[in-house]
Amino acid sequence: MTERDALVLVVDDEPGIVDFVELGLRQEGYRVGSAGTARAGMLAVRREQPDLVILDVGLPDGDGFELLARIRAETDVPVVMLTARGELDDRIRGLDLGADDYIAKPFHFAELLARVRAHLRRRRPQQDVLSVADVRLDPRTREVGRGGRRLELTGREYELLELFLRHPGEVLSKESI
Repeated sequence: MTERDALVLVVDDEPGIVDFVELGLRQEGYRVGSAGTARAGMLAVRREQPDLVILDVGLPDGDGFELLARIRAETDVPVVMLTARGELDDRIRGLDLGADDYIAKPFHFAELLARVRAHLRRRRPQQDVLSVADVRLDPRTREVGRGGRRLELTGREYELLELFLRHPGEVLSKESI
């Protein structure tokens, strides 16, 4: 799986939120599915096997915390809670039940997107050495070389080079960079 191939499932009963998140994620190149109820969300997790779930707590047919517990019983897919229930006790409960992240509404899409990217990076399987022309990058050791010589890069330079090597020949948007 590459990050661009990732399937994100949005489980939320607010059409405006679902449309907004779906549109933003699709513009970033993600595949997106959605469900408006806890029952449909669990069926979609089983059927679609998403790479990440964005989950609301307040669902019309059940509690998102209960759905989170059912998801955790079956899979270790990253779950980002995105909910209006942002009190400390709710955040602690969600994280203790197995959520990987918790974002309270209202939210900034850029922050949600950054958290989605971070969780998907952690799930990405270890990959072989990346290379284009005479540039080589080993994600396991973070070693970079060009023309047989080792290069010393800053953290930001390394991240940008890895991004470009993972998407050779592609034009990347400013937002995706």
